[in-house]
Amino acid sequence: MSTLLNAGAMPWQEALLTLHPARRDWMERGGSLTARLCSLGTVTVKIQQECSESASAEDAVCLSIASGEAVWRRDICLLVDVEPMVVAYSVTPLSESITNWKAMRQLGTRPLADILYGDRAVSRSRFSYRLVTPDDLLYRQASSACPELATQELWARRSLFVRNSAPLLVVECFLPGLWRKALSASGTERWTAQLPNPGKEMAASSRKITTTSRKGTQMKTPSEAVSDMIFMGKWGSQTLCAAAELGVFDHLGIESPRTAADVAKEVELDPDLLYRLLRALASLGLLNETDKRQFTLTERGAVLRTDAPDSLRSMAMLEGGPEHWAIWKHVPTIVREGKQNAFMREYGQMAFDWARAHPDGYGAVFGRAMSGFSAIQSSWALAALRDYDFSQIKGWCDVAGGHGHMMCAFLKKYPHLNGVVFDLPEVVGETEQLWAPRLGLEARCRYVAGDMFRDVTADADVYSMKMILHDWDDNECVRILRNIRRRAKNGGRLFIVEHIVPGPSEPHFAKLFDIHMMCWGTGKERTKNEYASLLEMSGWRHIATHFPEQGSMGVVEGATA
Repeated sequence: MSTLLNAGAMPWQEALLTLHPARRDWMERGGSLTARLCSLGTVTVKIQQECSESASAEDAVCLSIASGEAVWRRDICLLVDVEPMVVAYSVTPLSESITNWKAMRQLGTRPLADILYGDRAVSRSRFSYRLVTPDDLLYRQASSACPELATQELWARRSLFVRNSAPLLVVECFLPGLWRKALSASGTERWTAQLPNPGKEMAASSRKITTTSRKGTQMKTPSEAVSDMIFMGKWGSQTLCAAAELGVFDHLGIESPRTAADVAKEVELDPDLLYRLLRALASLGLLNETDKRQFTLTERGAVLRTDAPDSLRSMAMLEGGPEHWAIWKHVPTIVREGKQNAFMREYGQMAFDWARAHPDGYGAVFGRAMSGFSAIQSSWALAALRDYDFSQIKGWCDVAGGHGHMMCAFLKKYPHLNGVVFDLPEVVGETEQLWAPRLGLEARCRYVAGDMFRDVTADADVYSMKMILHDWDDNECVRILRNIRRRAKNGGRLFIVEHIVPGPSEPHFAKLFDIHMMCWGTGKERTKNEYASLLEMSGWRHIATHFPEQGSMGVVEGATA
């Protein structure tokens, strides 16, 4: 680990007095460095080292942890057209955020930007800089990638990100090849020109850093962060959902830029107001905007097309639609009176009953949204059970399994399994939407109609439920679980696939989803121990809880007691 605080070395500072402005522009500009390097050629990320180790004294100060505390470290080299341009390392405490270091482990040869940019919850400090001297360990890391360093001045910069409430320190060292490549690309005459007035340049540099920090490179004050919560979350969500409802993503592509006027003609919208909407979508990272006011889809925006595999357009329409928007206004009253279920307060019916009463409205959007989101959830379930031994399991029943997406995902991965999808008659009767026939798995997957509150009329070695128990209160959950238990064989297993609420102060999707469930019906998101308690009350015993390396869901495993 590089301490970067060796005797005689320049300290980290916030101004670059000896560099030409063209170099400083590269070092002071925020955003994804990897993306910026793409302007120079083909970028490759080379992994030099990934390991856990003890934090150095300086890194510990930056991370606000004890010196010697365990951190996860990732060393990389960024190459453009196979020439080394930047060496960098990033560290995050192992104790403070499992999510951070696991995400870093999963990056492989992808850039760190993939987990740091595009997420408004991630904040970053301003950059600081320093010369790297030959006695620095970082210098040795750089020299292994670039032997010519003996005659070159080497600069590094560092910044601290906060992701999932835990710090992540990034230190980047710029190699001589970058300046040569950038010089060739831009035609700048002298990278190494001396600055005419160091004192004046110090002030100008400081002003520039301050300006940059207003664009997001400086950590936000509490007031700024809370302001983002108040405004940005609501505005961003409604902007996305409005665009999904209007279908504008269907009229844009990744390759061919189009203007707002082009799209407006096809969708019969006002071109000036549509431009403002598209511009806001670009601000959210869903579109790219050119200098000519043309737009293309980003990879994120592409999943909101109707024809995208596992499209999220309907989910956006559902969450931004009138029903789900209206029920949230009841949260203060619910908490004040101690009685949840805002759907009943607003519409006089349970959500499922409202969906059945409005099959062409809320019912249709809800069904499409659940089907589209199933792909993500199924992948998390597969990942959570990636090390599970299924060799002794032959029959599997997915209770309230909808159209069978998760069941088919497991059947496809484990060819020896046979499956049953158990759900209400009106669900399994939607033959055109069933997954097994569409995937050629109908010989190994049956659809059985029934009501889980009465009986589960299917025999299997394993039963599962994905995103079902969170819809119901504890008494209703116990009733469902007991019905399954009566059918289960000795040694039978049960998989409960849900968003598991983690421990205190750990940010998690489940904790906010729980407020939505408070509004939507009688259910709730639960902790691992709360699910274990439900299992015990219904004649099961808790065996384990499995989690994917990435993803917000887990699988609670139960067995016949």
